[in-house]
Amino acid sequence: MADMAYQGNLIILTRDTGSGRVRLNKRGEPLVDYRVSAYDQRHVMQGILAAMRVQHAGGATEITAPHSAYLQWHSGDDFEAFLRRVEAAKLPNGGYGVFSAHQMGTARIGGTPALGAVKPSGETWEVRGLYVADGSLFPTASGVNPMVTIMGLAHHVAQGMKAAPVGV
Repeated sequence: MADMAYQGNLIILTRDTGSGRVRLNKRGEPLVDYRVSAYDQRHVMQGILAAMRVQHAGGATEITAPHSAYLQWHSGDDFEAFLRRVEAAKLPNGGYGVFSAHQMGTARIGGTPALGAVKPSGETWEVRGLYVADGSLFPTASGVNPMVTIMGLAHHVAQGMKAAPVGV
C-alpha cells in the first residue's frame, strides 16, 4: 500500500466476436456461460503485450501480467523474455479475469417486436410509457467507447418523450 501512488493499471478493451448466455440455476441464481474464442484471445493477448510495453516505456520497475498464474517482471530482468513467457502462458478460459466495461445491445431498437425490444422511439414494445435511453439500444457492441453515441440516443429518446401525448 505504501507504493500505491506509484502504481498504474491499464485495461485492455477489445470487441469480442463470441457470445454466451445467462440462465438461472435451481436456486434462481444466475449462471454465466461464456468462453473467449481463440480469435478473441489473440486480440486480448496483443493488447496485454502492448500495455506492458507502454508500462515498460513509461519507466515501470515491476510489471505483473493479468494471468491467474503469477507472472511478474522486475527492473533488471530481461523484458523481452518476460513478454515471451506471458505470451507462452496463453489465455486459457478461466485463466485470467474477463469483464465488460459497456454493455450494449440488450434492449435493441427494432421496427417490430421480433427485431428489437424497443420501438425506434425508445419506448418498449411490451410496456407503454416505459422508455430505454442507454447503450442497451445499440444493435450490438460498438467496439469503441460509446459515450457520445449514448448521449445522442438519450437525446433522441428524450425529444420523443417530450413530444408524446401525456397519459397515452
